[in-house]
Amino acid sequence: MAWFPRRGSATHPPPKTLLIEDLTLELVRKRMKTVRISIHPPEGRVRISAPLRAPESFILQFLKSNLEWIRARRDQMRMLPPPPPAMTEEEAGRLRPLLQAALPEMFSHWEKILGVKAEFIGIKRMKSRWGSCNVRTRRIWINLELARHPKELLEYVVVHELAHLIEGSHNARFKQVLDAAMPGWREKDGALKKLGRPL
Repeated sequence: MAWFPRRGSATHPPPKTLLIEDLTLELVRKRMKTVRISIHPPEGRVRISAPLRAPESFILQFLKSNLEWIRARRDQMRMLPPPPPAMTEEEAGRLRPLLQAALPEMFSHWEKILGVKAEFIGIKRMKSRWGSCNVRTRRIWINLELARHPKELLEYVVVHELAHLIEGSHNARFKQVLDAAMPGWREKDGALKKLGRPL
């Protein structure tokens, strides 16, 4: 993976469509340091996020070297069951109070175990993630969609986001934190991925 230092305040160009062999991919330029590939459900749409300064020739070469992985991941995603119907406003109004009632005790329990404290906990509907954590502001958001699923999945997302207050990235140290706090987290992580969203 190449690293491109950020410089200045360049504007973001519009997304661009790339065609490599039989794959159609979307290239998005951002203020970032590395090239990243993401596969999105349900049809396995491929998106490449790349630094503003990264040469397109490098991006194409990077993609070609990862074609086998992209195809395998896309095919795997296409085999997943279809996502549940979109949440209606009526359902959201019914589920939000249930989640609001469950989260304070759950956060308090796991904050004590992990030795961290979130400054803000919120609930919102998110299209692409189950939760998010801003390490700098210590603000955590939980996806309202989790109210549709078993409590143990919600609890794992709480632990996952709190663990980011110890380690911001998904590196080996982060996994060690999860291993110590919740040894069965990998099974729950896999269940959430099968539902069509990463963490």
